[in-house]
Amino acid sequence: MVDIIGRHQKVKSITVEFKIPMNVVFISGHLDKGESPLQAAERETKEEAGLDKNDVEYYNKFEEKITYNVNGRSKDVFYYLARIRNNQQNIKLSDEHQNLTWSNLQDACNLVKHDEMQNVLRKAEQFILNYQ
Repeated sequence: MVDIIGRHQKVKSITVEFKIPMNVVFISGHLDKGESPLQAAERETKEEAGLDKNDVEYYNKFEEKITYNVNGRSKDVFYYLARIRNNQQNIKLSDEHQNLTWSNLQDACNLVKHDEMQNVLRKAEQFILNYQ
């Protein structure tokens, strides 16, 4: 479960680094019992960045899914796009993370390195540019 948070008119992604091991990721987590992917994204955004669903506005027509195998099991990862309602909003990282970075599209693609994730970022930027 992952969120992409946009600011301004072009995509700006929020990435966080776990303390151990040093991974650059988007806000993410697992589904709790009975949760939809979007509900899990909202919960994880609150837990990992201190932003609740009133702090962000989700673009309800943007959802991307990547499926990959982990230890022989299929795993679906959902990506959502949202904008912070107040650009001055304070973001408070959870104790699991050590750093937060706002990146433009190119820098975010360089950070994530995986082609599938880069494609999601490009789709998010295209969505924002075409959003009416």
